[in-house]
Amino acid sequence: IDLRQNPSEPGDASWNYLHIPEQMLLADLEQIHQDIIVVLISENGESAQNLATLLNERHGFDNIHYLEGGMKAWNKQKDGTSINYESI
Repeated sequence: IDLRQNPSEPGDASWNYLHIPEQMLLADLEQIHQDIIVVLISENGESAQNLATLLNERHGFDNIHYLEGGMKAWNKQKDGTSINYESI
């Protein structure tokens, strides 16, 4: 789930990608599947990490992860290797 308000580029075409800004997601947590791994994406990873922590620790989720370093880190990848997502 891409949390950025106005993403300048969409996620990778191979992703099962949703764009739901953070405030919209928080307003309707039922949008989040609980039966699959969900990776949150923000510009630099901080917002995604904070939200993943909130959802897992205070809202009973156990499947929420975040893209470490966010889209900035993803876009720096030159050799096609994947970067890590972090579990809380």
